[in-house]
Amino acid sequence: MRKVLIVDDSEEIGRIYPRVVKRIFKTAGLDVDVVVVASGQAALKALHDHQFTDIICDIEFPGSAVAIYDMIAEVSPAMNFIANTGNINHKDAYSLRIRGVPVLEKPVSSEDFARLLLGK
Repeated sequence: MRKVLIVDDSEEIGRIYPRVVKRIFKTAGLDVDVVVVASGQAALKALHDHQFTDIICDIEFPGSAVAIYDMIAEVSPAMNFIANTGNINHKDAYSLRIRGVPVLEKPVSSEDFARLLLGK
């Protein structure tokens, strides 16, 4: 069972991304549980309370995607971290890319999510 954390302060993204992620895993014949939070503080609490396999994290939200990634990389380096943003030129997008994190520009296609979540 995969467990995906979605970090984004957009209510629309909070409704759309879970449906996309669930469809991707269902199509692949895999079970998935999805948790959505809207801030860095809520993300840190969720990471403390649950064991996630994947994180889809907005770059521009209340909190720091870079700080969340750095904390995760230290304690759970095998976790799949995917960043996404409406501003591909944001300084944090650059900081994450130099750390080897895939940074996708919104709107993100389900094909890009599938490739990064399933390795296809």
